[in-house]
Amino acid sequence: MNQCELCGIELGADLPECPQCDTPANKKRLEAIIQETIQLAAQDEKAAQGPHDFLFQIANFYRLCGEYDEALVWYERAAKSNSKNPEYMRSMGSTLAAKGEYRSAIEMLEKAVAMAPQYPDYHSDLGAAYFKEGHYDEAIRVFRKALELNPSYANAHNNLGLAYRKKGKFQEAHDEIKKATELEPQYAVATYDLGLSYYRGGMFSQLQTSVRINAKILGDSYFLRKDYQEAARYYAIAVHVHPKYADLRYHLGKACAAAGRNAEAGEAFDEALRINPNYAQAKEALAKLKEGSK
Repeated sequence: MNQCELCGIELGADLPECPQCDTPANKKRLEAIIQETIQLAAQDEKAAQGPHDFLFQIANFYRLCGEYDEALVWYERAAKSNSKNPEYMRSMGSTLAAKGEYRSAIEMLEKAVAMAPQYPDYHSDLGAAYFKEGHYDEAIRVFRKALELNPSYANAHNNLGLAYRKKGKFQEAHDEIKKATELEPQYAVATYDLGLSYYRGGMFSQLQTSVRINAKILGDSYFLRKDYQEAARYYAIAVHVHPKYADLRYHLGKACAAAGRNAEAGEAFDEALRINPNYAQAKEALAKLKEGSK
């Protein structure tokens, strides 16, 4: 499963880096860990072999802090210390993808796959890079390979579904994303995408019968129809299912405000900002709410 390395939240192929962990407090804490690790590495002249090499750890910490250029420098050093470890190539490729350098990422991930073709995670990462570059046919091919190696790979099923959806193959997309939810019932990304596959495929009755899983989609639908009470009800269900998503709190606040439930709207915006203090839309919405109450 593709997860944020810091908090464990699930990330799909078309999602950005984790929206929760890019905070000044986390960066400061991780920078301290980096410096401590660098000191340890300096004390040990003989680099350890394998994925837990000091150099590799330093690179990982830089990546967690969002310092991708520094991470790549240390990944390259790790690769020089052990050129036979495909994990270094994979990590460099994933970091390049995080920077948006998808062509370079694909080249590096293809090297990793060539070195370790038996690892489904490597194929899945390569598929995600193809997906982000907009090469959906290639992404489909690679995700399928990952599933040949591990038919129970929920993340690969979900991402294959996303690629099918980009090709307009809504039934195939739905089947794959549904399979991901069956394999991992708590897989937040897949359950959200399942709702979207119902919605975009015009399968509205199926959408209605899976309310808890697809509450965000239903909330969006009611909000667009200006039925703000129903929108707030479904956003509240979505918040209950996925309480750590600041975006869901924001949408709940918007629906409550539109329904005239200002106290609840304020609480929702406050909670969104507690989860993500840099959430500009929530800050703006809360300020407007307070201004209107004067």
